[in-house]
Amino acid sequence: MEKEKALSIREVISTNRDFYQVLQTEAHKIVSGEKEKMQRRRLLLPLVCSDFRELFLSFGTCCLFKRNQDRSFVIDSNNESVVEQLYYYATHNPSFAGDLNKGILLQGKYGCGKTILLETYSLLHNHVVKKFCLNQPLLTFVKSVELQEQIMKQSVKMFVQRPLIIDELGRESKTVQDYGNINRPSPNC
Repeated sequence: MEKEKALSIREVISTNRDFYQVLQTEAHKIVSGEKEKMQRRRLLLPLVCSDFRELFLSFGTCCLFKRNQDRSFVIDSNNESVVEQLYYYATHNPSFAGDLNKGILLQGKYGCGKTILLETYSLLHNHVVKKFCLNQPLLTFVKSVELQEQIMKQSVKMFVQRPLIIDELGRESKTVQDYGNINRPSPNC
């Protein structure tokens, strides 16, 4: 009986063009909806590079003042290429060196400015979202150690489908407590 149903459905699909058209239309709607969801996940800043740089300087200075550092943020040869890549990312420019549908990973030595760059980007992004009441998620800036603690105390659910800026990735504890026993997870897991 099941084989008869499967055969009759195959026959309907292959012979009935209207059935195919309905399915094709539905598939296009689903794809369109998924594309729209992807676009809503990230804020597209409609700025030219010079305006982005000026805003980045202002918000960078604001970040430094919040850290009680009485100095202005400077874009120099040490961070200029990163600021440019952040601009490409924020404007969805295909000149971005990575994948525009993924996140950003900044690597560098201690004290080279990774944190201030991402704090500045986060502050700029969140300010635009709040100021213009945009239907965009805010970026959550969190240190990896704090993230690990929050996930252990609560759940990972509060971080799913939410854009995160994770600072000091890799500095979190390399041990796990299992019923009071301290274990080092195997790198082969």
